[in-house]
Amino acid sequence: MLMRDMHRTFTRCLEQRISTYGITTNMWFYLRALWENDGATPRELSELLGIKGPTTNQALGDLERRGLISRERDTTDRRLVRIRLTPAGVELKNTLLTFAVEVQDIALSDVSEEEAEIFRDVLQRMKTSLGADYDRALGSLG
Repeated sequence: MLMRDMHRTFTRCLEQRISTYGITTNMWFYLRALWENDGATPRELSELLGIKGPTTNQALGDLERRGLISRERDTTDRRLVRIRLTPAGVELKNTLLTFAVEVQDIALSDVSEEEAEIFRDVLQRMKTSLGADYDRALGSLG
């Protein structure tokens, strides 16, 4: 419960900042993924973010209407659509990432560097354990 509350609070603080640029939290997740994976397909983005297809389609539509992405047919497999950042989408990266760092710095302002490192390590181990459990459950379904 505490982790969920922390996530919500962090997200609200970030959204206050990015909303001045007309970016929602949902759009933020896809921009973050595209800054690292420009040219991914919608399905690849969904899998990368662990988000279902309809939510991906909505977010991509919003980003496209804002002129931050374009959709292009794959040159080798015409069935696939590649999502590409436009220059405006690329340009937002430094500004929006600055906001994320700012919120992270606020969150860690009363935490020592040693505590922060332990926290990151614990979170990574928890994520690994939960990922392994999820993969085992998927394997038992097939």
